Amino acid sequence: AEIEEMRVAEAPLDGLELRLEASGSIAGRVIGIELDEVPRLRIVTSSTSNGGVFRQAVVDYEGRYRSEGLRAGEWLVRAPLDGSGLTAEERVEVEAGSETQLDLELGDGLSLSGLVLRDDEPVVHARVELSGIDIARQSYAQSDYRGRFRIAGQVPGHYRLEVGASGPIWLREIDLTRDEEITIQLRPGSLAGTVVAASGEPIAQARVMVEHTQEAVGRFLSASTDDGGRFRVAEVAPGPYRVTARKEGYAETARTVDVPPAGDATEL
Repeated sequence: AEIEEMRVAEAPLDGLELRLEASGSIAGRVIGIELDEVPRLRIVTSSTSNGGVFRQAVVDYEGRYRSEGLRAGEWLVRAPLDGSGLTAEERVEVEAGSETQLDLELGDGLSLSGLVLRDDEPVVHARVELSGIDIARQSYAQSDYRGRFRIAGQVPGHYRLEVGASGPIWLREIDLTRDEEITIQLRPGSLAGTVVAASGEPIAQARVMVEHTQEAVGRFLSASTDDGGRFRVAEVAPGPYRVTARKEGYAETARTVDVPPAGDATEL
């Protein structure tokens, strides 16, 4: 790479001195966390006296961390646990040439823990999401090899609890006022049917949208019809749904149905 000379008033600038100051570091451990939660832990140090400079530290498998290269002054150390709502934070003074020890503790708040089963067998890596209805909070956890999950750091409130991926295959509204333990039995249903014109002729490539009628859910599943006008939507949480069909050149139509738990598909 070429080095360009610095010039002031068209004259070469010589004798520029860049002085490096000794830096400090912060090291410690995050406590109050399970070992399987450590991969979701982040450590961010931000300067409160040097224009918003921040550093992100590496966390080892036991929750230990070290943040280096910090200028002397006050720093804010934050440790958010992604998807849980938990965050620990402390302010600390860093001195040049020395290391400051700081352990952080994640406060529990309220917790929701439990077991995800399907046909009475544990479900591994199920995404369990807890969303506030009357409060602005959203947290999630993933079930482990035993089907167990834990979402901590919550505040009292009315929540929607759901399990699923692109759409919920199990959902329920709950009031969280204390630590709760729940067992979730996944028994998703399915929805199948045919889209036809007024003449009874099947309509291919129509778009079918399936939306739960609980306003709090606000998400939908979709499918397209085949050459015979048939469609099928699998892995649907039991409950009431609005099913809408659309196709260019035709008026939109909708029906409301109840999808039962696993068993025979709901036919339209």
